[in-house]
Amino acid sequence: MIESVLFDLDGTILDREKSLEKFIELQYQNLVAHQYDIDFNQYKNRFWSVNIILDSFYRIFLYILLVLDHSMHRAV
Repeated sequence: MIESVLFDLDGTILDREKSLEKFIELQYQNLVAHQYDIDFNQYKNRFWSVNIILDSFYRIFLYILLVLDHSMHRAV
């Protein structure tokens, strides 16, 4: 059973941007550079543009799920 949830909304615990930058670099070095003909900066820019789209989509999806979950537990 989950007893608590910790949200790091302001990036105090984890710097999401810095973590993603490191992830992009490692992913490029280990998976992309040897298999595809794409420059690191092109790859990084594409990653960020797709991330923005997906992040918005998942955030909307998460909000919908939270509203549905809340409505299922509402007192009658």
